[in-house]
Amino acid sequence: MNDSYNLLIEKLDSFIRKYYKNLIIKGLIYSIATLLIFYLAITLLEYFAWTNTRIRTFLFYSYLIISIFILIKLIFLPLFKLFRIGKIISHWQAADIIGKYFSDVQDKLLNTLQLKELSNTSTENIDLIRASIDQRIFKLRPVPFNSAIDFKKNKKYLKFAIPPLAILLGFLLAAPGVITEPTNRIIKHNEYFEKEAPFHFVLLTDNLIAIQQEDFEVEVSIEGDNVPLNVFINTEFGSLRMRKKSIATFNYVFKNIQKSQQFAFEADGVKSKAYAIQVLPKPIVLNFNTEIDYPAYTGRKDETLNNTGDLIIPEGTCVTWNIFTRDTDKVTIAFKDSSQTVHSEKANQFTHKQCFRNSKTYSINTLNNHMKNPDSLVFSINVIPDIYPTITVEELMDSIFDERIYFRGLIKDDYGFKKLTFNWEHIEPFGDEPEQFTEILPLNENTNQQRFFHFINLYDLDLQPGDELSYYFEIWDNDGVNGSKSSRTQKMIYKTPTLDELTEKVENTNQQVKDDMERAIKDLNLLQKDIDEMSRQMLEKNALNWQDRQKLENMLNMHLSIQKRIENLQQINEEKLREESRFKEMDEELLQKQEELRKMMEELLTDEMKQMIEEIQKLLDELDKDKVNQMLEEMKMTNKDLEDQLDRSLELFKQLEFEQKLQETIEKLKNLSEKQDKLAEETKESDNSTSNEDLKQKQEELNKDFDKIRKDIEDLRQKNAELENPNQMSDTSEQEQEIEDTMRESSEQLNKNQNKNASQKQKDASQQMEELSDSLQEMMDNMMMDQMGEDLDALRQILDNLITLSFDQEDLLLSYSNVNFNDPKYIELIKDQFDIKENMIMVADSLKALSKRQMAIQSFVTKELNAIDRNFEHSIQSMNDRQSRRAQENQQLAMTSINNLALLLFEAFEQMQQQMMSMQSSSSSTCSSSGKQGGSQQMKSMQQLQQQLNEQLQQLREGQKPGQLDSKQGQQMSEQLARMAAQQAAIRKQMEEFRDQLREETGKTDGNVSKIIEDMEKTEKDIVNRQITQQTIERQKDILTRMLKSEKAEMQREEEEKRESREARNYKLSNPEEILEYFKKKNHEVELLKTLPPNLTPFYRNKVSEYFIRFE
Repeated sequence: MNDSYNLLIEKLDSFIRKYYKNLIIKGLIYSIATLLIFYLAITLLEYFAWTNTRIRTFLFYSYLIISIFILIKLIFLPLFKLFRIGKIISHWQAADIIGKYFSDVQDKLLNTLQLKELSNTSTENIDLIRASIDQRIFKLRPVPFNSAIDFKKNKKYLKFAIPPLAILLGFLLAAPGVITEPTNRIIKHNEYFEKEAPFHFVLLTDNLIAIQQEDFEVEVSIEGDNVPLNVFINTEFGSLRMRKKSIATFNYVFKNIQKSQQFAFEADGVKSKAYAIQVLPKPIVLNFNTEIDYPAYTGRKDETLNNTGDLIIPEGTCVTWNIFTRDTDKVTIAFKDSSQTVHSEKANQFTHKQCFRNSKTYSINTLNNHMKNPDSLVFSINVIPDIYPTITVEELMDSIFDERIYFRGLIKDDYGFKKLTFNWEHIEPFGDEPEQFTEILPLNENTNQQRFFHFINLYDLDLQPGDELSYYFEIWDNDGVNGSKSSRTQKMIYKTPTLDELTEKVENTNQQVKDDMERAIKDLNLLQKDIDEMSRQMLEKNALNWQDRQKLENMLNMHLSIQKRIENLQQINEEKLREESRFKEMDEELLQKQEELRKMMEELLTDEMKQMIEEIQKLLDELDKDKVNQMLEEMKMTNKDLEDQLDRSLELFKQLEFEQKLQETIEKLKNLSEKQDKLAEETKESDNSTSNEDLKQKQEELNKDFDKIRKDIEDLRQKNAELENPNQMSDTSEQEQEIEDTMRESSEQLNKNQNKNASQKQKDASQQMEELSDSLQEMMDNMMMDQMGEDLDALRQILDNLITLSFDQEDLLLSYSNVNFNDPKYIELIKDQFDIKENMIMVADSLKALSKRQMAIQSFVTKELNAIDRNFEHSIQSMNDRQSRRAQENQQLAMTSINNLALLLFEAFEQMQQQMMSMQSSSSSTCSSSGKQGGSQQMKSMQQLQQQLNEQLQQLREGQKPGQLDSKQGQQMSEQLARMAAQQAAIRKQMEEFRDQLREETGKTDGNVSKIIEDMEKTEKDIVNRQITQQTIERQKDILTRMLKSEKAEMQREEEEKRESREARNYKLSNPEEILEYFKKKNHEVELLKTLPPNLTPFYRNKVSEYFIRFE
């Protein structure tokens, strides 16, 4: 049974193998048909569509996948099962397939397989089952199972494969390109195949390698029968029109290309293959910063700048670059003369440091393995060298003191200063090599510009006529790189005038002053006439009109012009006096006279006069006739005073000019005599055999000097003749001629080389000049003595006349107060008043003539004389108008003015007496000034005089019995009172001088002294008003007590001064303390304003500093 069954199984296995072979045949036919159809479909699609690489790639892989799937499914799987690889159909399934073909054996075959399975699982009836199996196998043995599968039946499937195959063969035979070309494109799906067209694209750009972040140009040419109008380039960013360069050439520029990319051309539906641009990474600088290390002396704070390569830096600055890059392997900084490789601390970060002394241009270059960046960063470093400091100085002369020179300067530098000096040298015409002096001035070293002030006092330098002072300022900066540099101002020279230049200048100035005075006097005369004419016209008018106003304005302007001229001559005279005092050694008495004349000229224009002018200006708008008339009267009197004082000042000026000129001539003669005597000694000691050229030249110079002296003497005679009362000058022409002849003879002897005889003649000339000098000095002393004596006699007579007139006016005042208007005696009183006025006019004329010769007579005297004359006029007018009260007031005022005038003249008389005694006590022409009396001794002397006056007042009060004095006794008492008033005034005058001296020496005033002077003035009023009461006596006792206290205080002060040690003073050429203090405060305030924020750049710091300079 087993063999039969095995045979059955073999037959089934054979069937199964044939079954799979049949599947393979059928699958092969199906695969060919399917694959040919799909192949033809995609081929024809590609042929007609001419797809791009993506679609072709899709079609290629789709066909490949489908082909593989079909082959595996229809061929390879049955083939694997044929060789029993994998799961195959079972015997049961094979029996089922066979049963479908052989229907009568299906059940038998299945039953046999079932029984066999049952025999394997069951032990019962095994034999029966086996017999049944064998029976069925026997029946099935003749059945050919393989016949159930007929290979020929597969022919029916050829209808699916033959048509596509025939179509394929037809295309291959008829139009193989329809099949082969699309097939080729699909197989080479990654390649671009240009569609055949009337034209095709030709890429003209050879190298498709671009540099990152640069522009890349693609150029294409069209070749073919037709040329499209526009060509587009297809990129990842879209389709863009290309620029047409010519008919068949187009280009496109990729701007700032960043990465590799593809592109293709397209025109009129025709596309080119895809091209790829390879972008190489470009080494670039992303950013950088510069660390700037400024030199310490500049005071600038170090800073860091981002992405700033152009630098403006001071010399000596060090710069550090920190450069941050991308795709960079190496960085170089190239200068004009060198190239530096920058050190790399880490990837894409480079650092370089360098210090600069000169301006340079540099470039930063980046490199990598692919390329060198052609776009280098080019910058410039502008090195600002430390410039030299600048200094400008403005020189100002003191308008009051010519010996003081002020300087205001401005110094500038870029960063600061080190030192400021003032340098000078004193150059003497015939001295040794001048010595240089340097003074360091204070300054603020930390500012780049500032003002400075300086002051020098030429008096401290002891400059002599003809000397020169050369001076300049020098400033050093704080340059810490090259060393401190200095700049200096131009040398300034101060040259003192020579004696001849000074004399000529003084002469010209004196003439100008005299001319201005004379013009002012003439203008005052014209103004007086205009005032008189205006006053006369106003009497005929009831009101003033516009023409009157115009006349008043003209008179006012004329008065202002006169006033301005007087102020100008005052200034000129003061400048002349200052310059003379600096370079000339003048006689003390002349200096005192000059000072008195200067004060007199200063008093020409009083405050009352200026106030009167202001009031007249106000009246011009009102045009009130009465007020204007009154002001004209006042103006007339004021102008009269001014004219008299000018006339007096002019005459005194001429007299003083004469005396000064005479004194200078005497001094010149003495100096020339000494020079001649010295030359005589040189001539005597010289050898006759040697040349006398030097001696001849010196003698000629002396001859010229004497000629100048003769001209001076002649000028003296002319100046003396111009005086109203010329001095008695002796004729010195013979002496002058003798001197000239002697000097000429000495020159002749020198020409003959007879030095001995020449020396003798020179000595004779020297002796003669000395005698002439003594003669002129004696003449001058005699003139002054004679003039002083005459003036004292005249003043004594004037005083007597004034006292007589005072008594006469007092008697007239008493008589007038008791007379009736209708009394015939009234007319006589008017006549008496007129006589007193006429007598006063004669006294005034004498006094005015005397005042033109003596400066001791104060200018106030002229005012009192005009006041007396005005009061007499008003008194007579009031008496004629029967205005008794007003007449008495004017008479009282006139008498008071006479008494005041007498007191003033008495003081002048005493002063002239002291001058007379001083002249008499002088031993020679040189007036030796005695030392000042000690303060305590002076106070003691005044105390004794005050004690005597107190006793006289006490005796006068005890002997006074009212109502019992006759007219003679009354006159004697009046004279006694006038004398005591004059004594008290003289003591008060000395006390005032003592107070001024005390203030000058100590800088303060004793309170007792001021109180003493005040009480003395009260006593003077009591004496003049004849009111000597017990209060007056007590006041005198208080005065005496205070004088004793002041004497003790003065003695104590003198003892302290004797104990005080004194050191030599060093005069520093610097600002006076007050000015220095002022400038210190001012500079401190300005420095506070100039405090700048530290973060300001140098440009704005300079702008702020310039603003403050302009602000100052």
